[in-house]
Amino acid sequence: MAEPHGDSTSEETQEPASNPPREETPRRRYRHHRRRRHQGHEHSFAGCFPRLLLRRHEDLTLSRAARSLLDSYVRELLERIAQEASCLLRERNRSVLTHVEIQDAIQRLLSGELRLVSVFQGSNALLNYHRHN
Repeated sequence: MAEPHGDSTSEETQEPASNPPREETPRRRYRHHRRRRHQGHEHSFAGCFPRLLLRRHEDLTLSRAARSLLDSYVRELLERIAQEASCLLRERNRSVLTHVEIQDAIQRLLSGELRLVSVFQGSNALLNYHRHN
């Protein structure tokens, strides 16, 4: 026999069947990518040396070991200049590092012609900076 329309057991009023449980697929993990992204990129001066060398000696090149050695030398020298400049700040009871402290630190650390050339080049760079800005 046919069921009347008002019956509550009709297909229209029944709740839809729940979806079958999906099979869990393994999630991709990007831990290596995340680690790499959060690590800071260290600056290297190694790319500057071949260009500087080309200005004077077009036929010479630098090996990878030589570039690495020069890079570590420049890093060490800049670190020493920064340490000496911070000592000068403490001696002078100042809190702002200026070109005067850096110039004095260079004069304390370097000797001979290298001292004169570096102070001259630094002064010219500072004058050019102020001239164009």
